[in-house]
Amino acid sequence: MLDEVRRRMRTLYPVSTRCGVSRRTVAVGVLFVAVATALSLARVGGPGALDSMWAEDGPVFYQPTFHQGLFSGLLTPNNGYLEFLPRLLIGLISFLPISWAAAAMALTGATFSSALALLVYHASVEHFRSRAPRACLAAVTALLVFGAGEVANNVVNLQWYLLYVTFWMFLWNPRAAGRRALAGVVLFLAVASDPISTLFLSPILLVRLWCRPWRESRWQVCGLGLGLALQAVAVLHGGGGTRKLTTDYSLTFVGHSYAQDVLGKALVSRTELSYVGLDVAWIAPAIGIVLLVLALVAARVLAKPRWLFVALCVGAGFELFALLVMTAGFSRPRYDTVPALLLVTAFAALVDADGFGRLPVVALGVLLAGNLTANYVIGTDQDRAQSPGWLAQVTSGEVACEQYPTLASVIFVTAPGGDWEVTVPCATLVPGARPGHSDLAPHRSERRVPRDVAAERVGG
Repeated sequence: MLDEVRRRMRTLYPVSTRCGVSRRTVAVGVLFVAVATALSLARVGGPGALDSMWAEDGPVFYQPTFHQGLFSGLLTPNNGYLEFLPRLLIGLISFLPISWAAAAMALTGATFSSALALLVYHASVEHFRSRAPRACLAAVTALLVFGAGEVANNVVNLQWYLLYVTFWMFLWNPRAAGRRALAGVVLFLAVASDPISTLFLSPILLVRLWCRPWRESRWQVCGLGLGLALQAVAVLHGGGGTRKLTTDYSLTFVGHSYAQDVLGKALVSRTELSYVGLDVAWIAPAIGIVLLVLALVAARVLAKPRWLFVALCVGAGFELFALLVMTAGFSRPRYDTVPALLLVTAFAALVDADGFGRLPVVALGVLLAGNLTANYVIGTDQDRAQSPGWLAQVTSGEVACEQYPTLASVIFVTAPGGDWEVTVPCATLVPGARPGHSDLAPHRSERRVPRDVAAERVGG
């Protein structure tokens, strides 16, 4: 009995015998990343992705670079843990002129997410019969249908892309040493940037260690272990418990949120249904449930899908969603990202099963294309599109620092509402400027004459 369970589990980790990479493969991959990056950047309304900065990228990660070195910043916890990759990338961006900062962050986020989508395409090769479903997964990963307003084109939210890719890195079983090393590096970046969510998926790796030889998983284990070792620094620096959670352990709330925010967005969304007059909250989730049931019945009767893999995708996505929603006490669009991607992965595995022709895969592609088209533009109802232009603030800040010699710093706004502000020293804006004699702390409660204060708000 135990041997049979182990044999079935082993099918989740098929060995990939592909080793070499042709010039054509490299060229197609570079083209995909370039096109996906451009499409991701072009979807943001308002001032645009290249002239706006996502909320946390500014005050949480960019502002500290004015006062501390790159390497000391890497060890600074946020929300109780290290976010290594965002710290590293924005630390490198800080060496560029400040006027380039917003564009560099958007371009970095879009390029990384597109590259991770390409990695999904290659890591999933042994799980699908044809290229079409893998191409669908890569396209949906690079150009998110769900949560794009929060997740796309910024650095801090690369953790959600990494989390979905972690799922594939735990399953990916290449023979080539270089690809195994790549899996280890990606897992290190994932757990060094978001340890809790990544560890939640770690049972997939534990099962792999149980049913596959150690030599096939050592790179993944090393990557995971090094990431955890780095996260221990957060505890040593007193980073634990820096965020107060508002918990809600209601399964009813989780189930309702999953149906509305994941099932109701993965294949068909309320946005596109509104174009035909079906702008009712429950219709999109209902259609999602019907499509799922039809796919399951059709696969059971007509085809031979890999049920264990399908169950793993749906189960891991639902449990991860429950973890995020319960520990936060609310649902946010970014929480939908990975569960929805895993649900789409399950659909792709069902329609690509032995016994089906090309029609189900084509239908899946049409559904995803329609959903992406309807939700492509990140309009003015999203925070990113409401952000004030970065370049205009830089120009205003330079003028203010030159006009008032006693001014120590100015405040840039990165998102409407809240405290999403970056305090920029005048010495950074105007090289050679004499720093003001006042404190750098911004006065958020009132706006005073610049001669009397240390910081002046130049954003909206």
